[in-house]
Amino acid sequence: YVAAKHGIAGLTKTVALEAATFGITVNAICPGYVWTPLVEKQVPETMAARGLTREQVINDVLLHAQSTKQFVTAEEVAGLAVFLA
Repeated sequence: YVAAKHGIAGLTKTVALEAATFGITVNAICPGYVWTPLVEKQVPETMAARGLTREQVINDVLLHAQSTKQFVTAEEVAGLAVFLA
């Protein structure tokens, strides 16, 4: 998963640089944690595995590296995709 995300980021940057002189822009949508049923399911599992509270899992594990300290919504990702299209 991590390797795939880095691959997409690298591919996007490379193609953007190569296509820039032709007036072509290249974008990738790379949100942090998106609040989905999968992430919601991971919260209690992580609580049990690490002995943490719900708030600790959300704030100290899932949102630790997210600058806004908020989950991204699926609607926000979809809105950005529509805007870029």
